[in-house]
Amino acid sequence: MLAKNMGPGISVVREEYIKHKTEYDNGLLPIPFEIDLRGLKPGFISTATLTALLSVCYNLRKTFGQPIPAWLDWNPEVQRFLASLRFFQLANSLKIFKWLPGEEIIGGYTVSKIQESSTIVVFTNSMNYDDIKDRYAEVRRQLWDQIAPRLAFNIQDLVSNLREESAGIITNATLELIINGLIHGESETFVGIQRRSRTRLTVTVCDSGIGFPLSLAKTTNDILLSRKENLEGILYGCLATDSFESGLTRAIESVLNYKESYNQNYENEGYVVVSSFDAEVRWQKYNWERAKQITLEPSNNLQLKNNLAKIKRLRFDQSEGHETGYFLKYADNVSIKGTRITFEIGI
Repeated sequence: MLAKNMGPGISVVREEYIKHKTEYDNGLLPIPFEIDLRGLKPGFISTATLTALLSVCYNLRKTFGQPIPAWLDWNPEVQRFLASLRFFQLANSLKIFKWLPGEEIIGGYTVSKIQESSTIVVFTNSMNYDDIKDRYAEVRRQLWDQIAPRLAFNIQDLVSNLREESAGIITNATLELIINGLIHGESETFVGIQRRSRTRLTVTVCDSGIGFPLSLAKTTNDILLSRKENLEGILYGCLATDSFESGLTRAIESVLNYKESYNQNYENEGYVVVSSFDAEVRWQKYNWERAKQITLEPSNNLQLKNNLAKIKRLRFDQSEGHETGYFLKYADNVSIKGTRITFEIGI
């Protein structure tokens, strides 16, 4: 939904920035667009969408070097929810937005217990991948040790009353995705978690990084991988278990196989959606198990190309009574920098 609504506009903004890069870099021109949040309605606000919005807008803010003008109504219910998510705290500390019609609109609410069911957190990593590529395993362990306690603290209200199995899968899968974003995406990573009901929990991990093809090329020293389409990059990064993205593979496996009772069939309540630049893949256990049957061998570029094409051509019969997933390339004018991964499981 974010790609559909913001993608075309971001393409126009990107062209405008390239055309007047020097003027924008020197602060000689105002930002040529605004973000309008006046349509937010109580009870209809997605934490996943807000998380992706913060990630995308923070990248735009860094590009233009100044906060982005953003319209917001003075609505106590909406602002109370945004405050409970830490939306204002993150946006203001990172200087993402310039609130319109004025900063005085922010206020008039009290933070409630909503944070027990929803929250947004940001993680940063000052290291450049070129500095750590020869000691990836070591740095990954260090980041895990640093991030795990902070993540556990921020989501303790969300998972404290869950079954141990569910809490472990949510925490570990989220950690895997955060570390992938920090190291391979080379970007700040925003994490949104929402307890949608008594039985469903959704996690979104967003970066504004370099995407799958470039990350694959850098970590495998195979320049040919950088020429892959984003859809092919997503498929390879998810399915090639010997690739640098094996943490992503583990996260997907844990989400799609989190109930033992589902291990012997293709029904499962969990799903994973991976969106990057102009492509999107939704993994359900049904299409995940079928795609895994096709070998992706990076040492044989022709075979890799042919097998990626086979995966993209897979068709799934929706009449079988359960979600089957999809592979999608957006329209030509729709592309958002970075990677956004959302997973949901029953709890």
